[in-house]
Order: sequence, then C-alpha cells, then structure tokens
Amino acid sequence: MATAAATVVVAPTTSTVVSVAAPPNAVVRRTTATIGELGALNSATTTTAVQHIAVQKVQPVVSQQTAVVVTTQPQQRVGLSLSLDQVSEAQEMFKNSNKVSRSEKALILGFMAGSRANPCPELGNLITIRLSENKEEIVQPNGTVKQAIVETHFQMNYTTGEWKRVRKIREVED
Repeated sequence: MATAAATVVVAPTTSTVVSVAAPPNAVVRRTTATIGELGALNSATTTTAVQHIAVQKVQPVVSQQTAVVVTTQPQQRVGLSLSLDQVSEAQEMFKNSNKVSRSEKALILGFMAGSRANPCPELGNLITIRLSENKEEIVQPNGTVKQAIVETHFQMNYTTGEWKRVRKIREVED
C-alpha cells in the first residue's frame, strides 16, 4: 500500500498555515519547514507522493518604533533685522567663538534682532550659551601670572529683553 503525503508549509515570515486536503485513506504528516528543508524531508520516506501547493507570500506585520520630533515653528516669519552696530558686534563675537553651534548662533542673532520667543521655557527666562573657551595667562593682583581657562558666555534674559557677554575664569590645576 502506497502512502500519500500532504505537506503543510508554514511560511517563515507569516503565522498563516497553508493546508492541503489529502485523500481519505492517506497518512498526513504535518511539518513546519523552510523551502530548502522540504527536499530532505521528502527523501526520508520511501514512497511519497508530493503534492505541490502555491504558497502566497504575505508581508509580515512589523512593529516599528519611530521617534517623532515635533518642532513648532511660527506660520509666518517675523521681519527681524539687525542694525549695523549689532551686525558688527555679532561678527566680532562669533569671530573668536569656538564652542557655539550654528543653531545657537541663529538663536543669538534672533534675540539680538528682537525675537522674544523662548525656545526652552523649561530652562527659565535666563538662558546662557557658551561662546568660547580658551587658555589664557591671567595677571594676579599681586603681579604674578597664572594659567587659567577663560570661558565667554552670551546671556539672554527673555523677561527684560537684555543680553550681555559674561566671562568666567577658572584656574588650571597643575
């Protein structure tokens, strides 16, 4: 008596089982295998009738996490402009800066031009941006010279609209 086999294939990218109807007196063997493994499974039986079935490839549903960054920008650009004095002061300030990013420069220029929209209200109304950091020799009150790290910061007060440059001096530890 010949044994007819019907193969059940589970596509590796789906959870759908494709089943085949077998003759009433056939022995049905249910197997989960990839296409490459089916040949090895079929050669293990001596008398096998293989029924080929079409497996429809189903796109798997993949759960993806996407980070969404929402930036709120005003719908209309406000006409901000700098005076010639402000332009020359900004050029001088940025010429010696080595720690300020492009976006921070844009924020500073906007503030100097009159923009009072605080981009980080959670930080408060007083925002400080580091412009530069340099090693310098500082003359002490007693006349000695000492190495120090001098940081220059740009401080913006969103409440009053005032801004200023602040120098912070830290001693270099030997």
